[in-house]
Amino acid sequence: MSSKIRPDYGSAEYWDEGYINGSNRDSYDCYFSYDTIQNGFEPFFKPLKQENILILGCGLSTFGQDMLDAGFTNVTCMDFSSAAIRILTQRQRPPVDGIARLKYLLMDVRDMSAFSNESFDVVIDKGVLDSVVCGVSNSAGAIQMMDEIHRILVPDGACFIFSNGTYSTRAPYIDYNPTAWQINQITIGILVRE
Repeated sequence: MSSKIRPDYGSAEYWDEGYINGSNRDSYDCYFSYDTIQNGFEPFFKPLKQENILILGCGLSTFGQDMLDAGFTNVTCMDFSSAAIRILTQRQRPPVDGIARLKYLLMDVRDMSAFSNESFDVVIDKGVLDSVVCGVSNSAGAIQMMDEIHRILVPDGACFIFSNGTYSTRAPYIDYNPTAWQINQITIGILVRE
């Protein structure tokens, strides 16, 4: 019986190789695109859409650009894959009135020390916690990630975690520190793939 070695989804090298050597250079949104959830998602934001938003593990997603197109004004996308950040930076639209409203940063969710405490109103994770949990550092890495998110969020900030995992398998990484979070499980929609 042969045992397959599981890829280290929590490593930058795994993702870099996929973006550099694979055919995965087109835009790709993990789980869903922004327009799929827009109507269920936007009511959680202020009407002027001026929140300072951080999108974790953006990969080659258009989610950040789609949020800008929907009227949000302060969106930062980060990933620890240098290949993804390089590709997205090359694709970036020209600045509007000399200001590039969408920022791309090379950074690991387990160490966001480049950000000051309480830097963001909203943090969005579409599959990053899943990748960290499935990586070699799994539990420790997931707890580091959640500690960093808590640190960079303003008081009363919001963290949206979109996961392929069940609530019972992801919640332990989020609420291990019960003073850090108020957790509300919200179903925005159910995706069915044929």
